[in-house]
Amino acid sequence: MKTKFSEHDAVYLSRRREVAADIGRPDLYDVIDQFGLYAGAQTLVRSHAVCDLLRQTLETPGDIVEFGCWKGANLLTMAKFLSVMQPNTIKQMYAFDSFEGLQTFDEKDGAKAEQETRGDYVGDEAVIRKMIALHGFEEWVHLVVGNAIETIPEFFRQNDHKMISFAYVDFDLYEPCAVALEHVDRCLSVNGLIVFDEALTDQWPGEGIAARELLDKSTNTYETIIVPYVRQPTLVLRRLA
Repeated sequence: MKTKFSEHDAVYLSRRREVAADIGRPDLYDVIDQFGLYAGAQTLVRSHAVCDLLRQTLETPGDIVEFGCWKGANLLTMAKFLSVMQPNTIKQMYAFDSFEGLQTFDEKDGAKAEQETRGDYVGDEAVIRKMIALHGFEEWVHLVVGNAIETIPEFFRQNDHKMISFAYVDFDLYEPCAVALEHVDRCLSVNGLIVFDEALTDQWPGEGIAARELLDKSTNTYETIIVPYVRQPTLVLRRLA
C-alpha cells in the first residue's frame, strides 16, 4: 500500500540528483548513500543522541525550536526523524539564524572568542530551503531569519499560544542564548527538554553562563543531564515542574 511518506520518498529519489547539481555538488549522493562509511564516530553518535533526546519528547505537547541552525544538518536530521517516528504529529519546527555568522559578542563570551570567531559559521539559507523542499517539509519546518535578539521576542509575541517540547540551543554566544532561554523557559512543557550544544565548554563560556543564569532565575524546576557517550550536545535540562 502506498503511503504519504512512500510518495515523499519517490519524489526525493527522483529529484535529489537534480537538486545536488543545482547546489554545485553533482556527486553529493555518491557520498551520502555511504554516510556510515565516511562519517566519524562522533558525527554518527551525535545524530543518534539528538534523535534519542527528541524521541523522549514525542508525547510532550509543544513545538520544536532550534536556536542557531548554521548549515541545517541538525535541523533536517530532527525533521526526518520526526517525520518517521510521528508522521501524524501537529508539531511544527522553527529554526532561528541570521545566516551572517557570529556577530553579537558580549564580554561574557571572552575577548578571545570574538577575536578568533567573529563572522564564523555562516550558513546558506538558500540551500537549506532547497533541502526542506526536497524532503517535502515546507508546511512544518520554518526558518526565522534575522538577528535572534530581535526575531525571538517578536516570534513569541506573535505566537503567544505556543508551547515548546524541545529546544536545541546552538548560538554559542551569551546574549542570543540568554534571549532564547528567557522565552523558552516561559513556554516549555513539563517533561520538555532544553539541549545545549556548547554549554560547559571552555571555548564558548557565554552559552554556559546563559544556561547557569536560567537555572538560577527560573521558577521552573529542572533536572540536569548529560549524554555520556558524546562530546556534543554537552548539557540537557529536563523540566520537572
